[in-house]
Amino acid sequence: MNLKKTFVALAAAAVTTFSVSASAEELSVAATPVPHAEILEFIKPKLAKEGVDLDIKVFTDYIQPNIQVAQKRMDANYFQHQPYLDEFNEGRGTNLVAVTGVHVEPFGAYSSKIDSLDDLKDGAVVAIPNDPTNGGRALLLLQKAGLIKLKDASKITKDALVIEGSDSPYVNILVARPDNKDSEAMQKLAAALHSDAVKQFILDKYKGAVVPAF
Repeated sequence: MNLKKTFVALAAAAVTTFSVSASAEELSVAATPVPHAEILEFIKPKLAKEGVDLDIKVFTDYIQPNIQVAQKRMDANYFQHQPYLDEFNEGRGTNLVAVTGVHVEPFGAYSSKIDSLDDLKDGAVVAIPNDPTNGGRALLLLQKAGLIKLKDASKITKDALVIEGSDSPYVNILVARPDNKDSEAMQKLAAALHSDAVKQFILDKYKGAVVPAF
């Protein structure tokens, strides 16, 4: 064995490996734990092969992910739907934009006390989300079930008939800024989120609790 030639070959390989690693572009994404961060973790190896180093930061609130992106501390986030983003932009003076829609988390009514809506008595207490967009979504669902009658449902959403479909305004979206939404790394992330592998991952892992929107 020629030790000198072997050393040179190993050194060359090390330089090549370093060059590939150094050329990878880092893309930081804020996400809530389930299913958003889990989906991002699933596609992280695929993106690494495409030269994108996905840095996933998990948040448990709905405020900081948008603030972090707006202040350019992070590149993107994945946790919200368009009505919530619109409300946030208007209230905070930000101009975050949707890159692509990924999934819907179908809204439902649940109870540990009754087995059917037929068992719900007059005067029963029903809890709904306390933010305007999801609160409105809950009211529409209760109206659809015949439990309440809204004076003017059009003030909540124009798409009530398709509220839980894959084309509803409640599709969870990848969000970025106008200055980076079209970057190569961001578009690779969007394409990965729309892959057949992600669709199958969602179907297999969440069993209908999460539905692909593409």
